[in-house]
Amino acid sequence: MIALRPGALNNLAAVRLQPAVLLWSVGIALVSALGFGTAPALLARTASPGDVLRSGSRTWAGSA
Repeated sequence: MIALRPGALNNLAAVRLQPAVLLWSVGIALVSALGFGTAPALLARTASPGDVLRSGSRTWAGSA
C-alpha cells in the first residue's frame, strides 16, 4: 500500500491549519446545525400532539 500512495503525500507534514479557515468551517457547521435543527422544531411546535397522533397510521404489521 505504501508503494501505491501518491507522491504528493510526502509533503503532508508541511500542511498547516489556518485559523481563519478553521473559524469559517466551525461557523458554517454551527449555522447549518442551528438551521436544520431549529426550523423543524419551530414547525412542529405549532402542531397539536393529539392531531399528529391521530393522523398517523393505525395499522400494525407483525407476526403472531
